Amino acid sequence: MKTYYGIQAMRGIAALSVVCGHAAAARIDLFPEGLLVLRLLQGGVDIFFVISGFIIATTAAEVGSRSGRASVLDFAIKRVARIYPLYWVVLFASVISCQWISVSSWGQGGLDIAHVFSLVIFNRYVVTAWSLCFELAFYAAVTIILGLFPTRVMETLLAVLGAVIVADILGISLWVYSMPLTLEFGIGVVIAWLVRTGAPCPIPLAAVALGLILFSVGWILMNHGYDEFNTFVRLFTYGTGAGCLIYAVITAELNGAAFPKVLLWLGQISYSLYLTHFLLVTWLANMNPAWLTVWDEHPPLWIVAVRITASILLPIAVAATTYRLIELPPMRWARDPSRKLVTSGLRRV
Repeated sequence: MKTYYGIQAMRGIAALSVVCGHAAAARIDLFPEGLLVLRLLQGGVDIFFVISGFIIATTAAEVGSRSGRASVLDFAIKRVARIYPLYWVVLFASVISCQWISVSSWGQGGLDIAHVFSLVIFNRYVVTAWSLCFELAFYAAVTIILGLFPTRVMETLLAVLGAVIVADILGISLWVYSMPLTLEFGIGVVIAWLVRTGAPCPIPLAAVALGLILFSVGWILMNHGYDEFNTFVRLFTYGTGAGCLIYAVITAELNGAAFPKVLLWLGQISYSLYLTHFLLVTWLANMNPAWLTVWDEHPPLWIVAVRITASILLPIAVAATTYRLIELPPMRWARDPSRKLVTSGLRRV
């Protein structure tokens, strides 16, 4: 599959925005506007969902056209190798951390199978893993479609997207598939279909402007009482705005645009950054040395800046390490030709 460097850069922007939002919100005592910042920057998750819709649909369509049903197992293994090893490490660290700090406010209870495989939206151990539940549901749907209609993946995904919208209108519950946020993957699929059929964004700058306007409108609505987690308001503002930005970035790249290397690097480690940062930010928020508590009521600006900056830079450093040591090795194994020979033999058996 063609590497879209613009998508990589947008991944970096999305991950960094979520980290910055959580860093500000975690120190609400020092930065009262932290929650306002979070409600804007959490739109990075919507960008991730649109990107996943685009990348997974494009990848599945290409491997299906090339290898047919024989590509299903390989496709599934690559998704599992990307998601679970790092998630399990973060889950283990979070469970241990619960002995000293409150990792989340999403209830109490022991570790169960739904948490082990990230099949719950309100994950009380790995807060940011709520989005993995949606990602995994989308991966499962694409894998099934790849197995049934390997040469018509894109068209089938669009048809299924229409069926989900009809089910929503009729009030039929289909687990996370019935939630508006799932349709953000559909926006990515539509973009993938447009790019595949040779239909670039006609006016990229206008699409960027519209995307930024929609994000602004979404932020205003979120701050006036609308549910920020899973509503059609979020879909039509953050989700559609993310779609506009992604479509414009892809078109710009096809027209020869280049992107800063630092954003490409952040995009490379974006999954590690997204998954590991919240636990680190939570630990930092629970550290209150005596020199800091002197300014509990009216902290000087430099104290606020130091704490929030540390909550951003430290997760980036940790994410760079976990990417190299934990995330990358399973992905290399999944791409290893010798592994593909083994799985090919399993398919024949």
